[in-house]
Amino acid sequence: MISVSGDWMQASPDARFGIIALEGLQNRKGSKQLDRKRRLLEESLCRRYFGKNRKEIAEEPPFAEYQGYFRKLGQKYPVMLQLETIALKGMPLCSPSSFVSAMFMAELEWGFLTAGHDFDRISESMSLDITKGDEKHVAPEEKAHVLKKSDMFLSDQTGVLSSMLYGSDNRSMITHETSRALFAVYGPSMTEATTIRHYLEEREETVRLFSPGVRRENLSILPYGKTEFTKKGRLLSTLQKCSFTRERSVPARWQISG
Repeated sequence: MISVSGDWMQASPDARFGIIALEGLQNRKGSKQLDRKRRLLEESLCRRYFGKNRKEIAEEPPFAEYQGYFRKLGQKYPVMLQLETIALKGMPLCSPSSFVSAMFMAELEWGFLTAGHDFDRISESMSLDITKGDEKHVAPEEKAHVLKKSDMFLSDQTGVLSSMLYGSDNRSMITHETSRALFAVYGPSMTEATTIRHYLEEREETVRLFSPGVRRENLSILPYGKTEFTKKGRLLSTLQKCSFTRERSVPARWQISG
């Protein structure tokens, strides 16, 4: 079950949050097809931003929206910093696994902030909320933080899974043994649900480059309401009307009532 709090709705009424859950993942360290896509992306980013400076890039969407959010909380948008390293300084994209590489590539190509989780390490009930300033988060490198007040975050019954400022946690991080994974995207203000959907669908296709047998469990866009499903991806019921993305030729288990 994913629920969205009233505080989240009030703080970000025109924001979007999307997830895609994938099973049958083979998280290999290397893939020729993925490496080729990565090199093409690096070349594309260098061409796209050739002759531009940091300020000019930061004024483009969706960077401007994210920069405003992060600046308000005293931080810099990390995807913007990664983009500068690759597009302006010509450094290659490096990551510890194919799945993480696919996630970084997605962030750089679209500019969207994305978190990745091992779905088998997450409890069934999750929620989107706004921090009160006392929530604890342990980053993948095992560095502990107390989340800043007014940050958006995703949590389960055990604790914080990710926040916009601090990213994914250590407990649910993607490893080489991960076989079921969850992409979560914190969409900026005024982003259309169809844009988030296309972004997540492209992520699935990228994952298929190194894990062709991967299967989609769920793709959801959640601006409000809450949707209930089992940990194995089986939808149980819609508790409030919400913008839950339907699949083409969707199986009966994904049909949404009411």
